[in-house]
Amino acid sequence: MLSTMKSAASYRYRLLTLVYAVIILILTSTPGDRVPKFTIAHFDKIVHFSIYYIFGVLLLLAVFEFKPLGSLKSILTALITGLGFGALDEFHQFWIPNRFPDVLDFLADAAGLSLGILSVFLFILLKYIKVRL
Repeated sequence: MLSTMKSAASYRYRLLTLVYAVIILILTSTPGDRVPKFTIAHFDKIVHFSIYYIFGVLLLLAVFEFKPLGSLKSILTALITGLGFGALDEFHQFWIPNRFPDVLDFLADAAGLSLGILSVFLFILLKYIKVRL
């Protein structure tokens, strides 16, 4: 019963992650002249960080396995998948009118993704420790 519930939750997280990835692609496929301009310096980096923080949370929830070495495998899977997606997302902007790939955007993506993954892992770990006490 418990494994069925976990697999159903995992399926939902995987579907939600896929939908979120499609939303990211739609947003980053918007021509640059249609993207709102912000007066706050580097606000776009905050947006990149925030979007990929959520993506990191969703990715780890979608692949997480709580067993010996499963946690490390899950973290690496989420991190590599997210970084690859972020790099490809930046690269695809070569073909979007008035958009261009930006290494600093990718670094903001990577930072948000990493912190999102770390946040979920620490939350799960603390919850596990609390249950064990």
